[in-house]
Amino acid sequence: MHGKKLVVSGLLLGILACGVTACGSADEASAKGGRPAPGVTAKDAGEGSSDAKGAERDGSSRSGKVTTPLDRLARQSGSLGSFKAFVGRHGTADQKAAVAHVTSWKGYRPAGDKDGETGLSAFYPCVMFRSDLPAADYDAADAGDKAQSDLVIEQEELGEEVARAFDAWWDGDGATATVQVFDTEGQLAGSGSVH
Repeated sequence: MHGKKLVVSGLLLGILACGVTACGSADEASAKGGRPAPGVTAKDAGEGSSDAKGAERDGSSRSGKVTTPLDRLARQSGSLGSFKAFVGRHGTADQKAAVAHVTSWKGYRPAGDKDGETGLSAFYPCVMFRSDLPAADYDAADAGDKAQSDLVIEQEELGEEVARAFDAWWDGDGATATVQVFDTEGQLAGSGSVH
């Protein structure tokens, strides 16, 4: 029971550190990506262009990774479909399963942006996805409810897989960002970092 409280407490600290927000603006579904098989890039997936003119046109780099800034990705038509297609072709089984839950973009928060509810600032820029994941009861999980505790842990792991996939697809030029996945009730279900 003590271990479950630590997991739930760790998840809540992660939420606070990211400065979760309820804002959203996106027009398209998205997910918190998992990492594709080692050595696979968006270029291997047939996304992007190898010439500078093509890279400028489609937002990809010579490495084949998508280079569109996060704030634009969260608003750009077709970007979620491109991400999901990449993961479908090159993601691990866990990444494919996690990304399948992503339904749309929720939005983007720049680093330093304060959350309206908590007043906390985002340490890194955050890209946020909506999902079809059910809402977990964190109070019940903290009180020892095994089913709810297992759901919290499962959703945090799904969030990490979405982030790994997103990290393999997106080239942030060495920048660190946070990927967040929200459940059907709009609460944070899981998150992970991209570099």
